[in-house]
Amino acid sequence: MIIGGNKIDTKLPVIKNFVDKAEHILIGGAITEEMFEKNSRIIFPKDYISENGAISDIGPETIKEFVDTISKSKIIIWNGPLGKAEEDKFSIGSRKISAAIINSGAFSVVGGGDTVAFLEKMATIDKFNYISAGGGAMLEFLAGNKLPGLVALGYE
Repeated sequence: MIIGGNKIDTKLPVIKNFVDKAEHILIGGAITEEMFEKNSRIIFPKDYISENGAISDIGPETIKEFVDTISKSKIIIWNGPLGKAEEDKFSIGSRKISAAIINSGAFSVVGGGDTVAFLEKMATIDKFNYISAGGGAMLEFLAGNKLPGLVALGYE
C-alpha cells in the first residue's frame, strides 16, 4: 500500500486498518509529518526534498527503497501523490513510483483525484488495473467503513 498526499484525516483510518493486513505501507507526501506508532510494516521516507520547511517530494534514497519494495509486490494500492506532483520539480518521486508500479506486473489499484490527475498528466493512467476517481469513497471502503450506496444495494 502506498499512501501520500495531504488529507491526513482521511488516510489515518486506512493505515490503521491495513497495518496488520498489508505487507508494507509506504508513506509519502504531507502525511509523512504525522506521527505513527512504530511498526516494521510502515516505511517512512529516509530522505525528502523540502521547500520553505514543507515536504515537497521524496528523496533518492526513499525512491530506491520504495521501488525495491514495489518490485516484490503482487498487489499495490496507491492513494495520494508522494509530493507536490502538480509541480514538475516535485513530481520525480511520484513519476518513479508510478513507473515502478507499471513495471512490477502487480495488480494495481489507484485512487484519489490528485493521483488520477497526475497519472492523466503523465499519460500512464491506462497502465493501471483499476482507477477510482472517488478517492474519498475508496479510502472509506479501505478503512473498513460501510458505504451507503453499497448498503442500499445489499452489499455490506
